[in-house]
Amino acid sequence: MNKDEERYHHHCAPGTKLENRRIVLDNSIELNSVKFIPAKESQYPPVIFFPGFASVIENFRGTMTALTEHFVVHYIETREKPTSIVPENTTFDVRDIASDISMAIDSTEVKERNYILLGYSLGATAAVESFNSILRKKPSLLVLIEPSGEFRVPSFGLFIARYFPWTFYLIKPLIKFYIKTFRVNTKEDYEMYAIIRRIIDGADPKKLIPTLIGMAKYHLWDVLGKIDVPVLVIGTSHDTFHNLDDAKEISSKIKNCIYIDLVTNKRSHSHEVCDLLIKYLKETPK
Repeated sequence: MNKDEERYHHHCAPGTKLENRRIVLDNSIELNSVKFIPAKESQYPPVIFFPGFASVIENFRGTMTALTEHFVVHYIETREKPTSIVPENTTFDVRDIASDISMAIDSTEVKERNYILLGYSLGATAAVESFNSILRKKPSLLVLIEPSGEFRVPSFGLFIARYFPWTFYLIKPLIKFYIKTFRVNTKEDYEMYAIIRRIIDGADPKKLIPTLIGMAKYHLWDVLGKIDVPVLVIGTSHDTFHNLDDAKEISSKIKNCIYIDLVTNKRSHSHEVCDLLIKYLKETPK
């Protein structure tokens, strides 16, 4: 077992089998993908899991451990992740990431309308954008966890990203301090800060910075009416980093949608996501 496989083994249920592979997309971008196969045969559709902006699997240990006990899970990291290999002049807009999602799904064995598409944060927003005439193989259920209708990047952050990207490593401590002090409610939702800290520490600035700029100019609202599958939206009302009103408003504009508030990121990154998913599948008529 190599170091990467050992790392992933720490984030799944006991007895889970792993298949780690590289997905080569039509645009020559290479993505990292890990297929988790539960010890017991699953009675549910497979889950294709897209993590959030530059996020790392350590942020999802609770969710992944629970999911991999009951579901076959394809954990796929998009182009802004440090694990990707991208050609020169690659762009990092939200629609580009939505394209990654569609092509990555095409590379799996899942069947049309017989899998669950699950995304966190940017992964959730890009999953929605994929319904804007990009996604070829649609899911039976779309799960959006902390989606954003738009990404409210502070103007001074954009200024630094555009004109002083070389300062990233120098100002990392200041970025963490700003987020911890002014953007995250650490008393009620400390896990959100821990998630962001792991992202900043592991990020590749050559990918993170253009993605941040691309996110800042994106708006989701016109796409929501194009979603034609059942949707489960999960929000976190004590999360001051993501915008709770976005998650609620997104859910209100999608047909056949259920909204659930898990209050904190500790809960939205825990086994409760799996519990809600199983409850939904058992209670919803096929």
